[in-house]
Amino acid sequence: MVTKQVGPGMFQQFAQQECENCPNVKLVREVTTLTADIEPGMYDGMQLVFHGESDAIIDHEPGDLVLKIETEEHDRFRRVGDDLHVGIRVALADALTGLRAVLPHLDGHEVIIERSQVTHPEEVVTIPGEGMPLSNSVSQHGDLHVHFTVEFPSELSSADKKAVRKLFSSVPSDICSRSLGHCSPL
Repeated sequence: MVTKQVGPGMFQQFAQQECENCPNVKLVREVTTLTADIEPGMYDGMQLVFHGESDAIIDHEPGDLVLKIETEEHDRFRRVGDDLHVGIRVALADALTGLRAVLPHLDGHEVIIERSQVTHPEEVVTIPGEGMPLSNSVSQHGDLHVHFTVEFPSELSSADKKAVRKLFSSVPSDICSRSLGHCSPL
């Protein structure tokens, strides 16, 4: 330990390492630039190790520098393992008649989502191979899970209600009788 006076009545102590054989040898701090290759598909908590790049101590080998990957949350996609989850809001008319949506992916390419059948609220459709790249493979990817949210109108006019009832008059109404005991139109 070396003590140095830095002002009246003020002293600073700091460690200074010197070679025991010759007091003129000291460690010199040098700045080194390291390049880390962050590959697509790396996940939260992965570690990159730079061997021998940590601080050195006289008469000892320098340690390893460990870089830990921390991923940021995306505003649209959620990652679970190598799979991606995304939510899409669709209008009631599109949910009933079919839809075609273009989803911009993380890497910029577009994923086309087409449905010709009825899309139910909270339905999940899986698109294989559109998730995150697998960390040990360049050509393989996880899956993309699309979660649909159906937007219902806030209210309908009397004429719209009649048109909807007429349109769905051929659909069996036993759903009401099974769940509530009895259903009647308003």
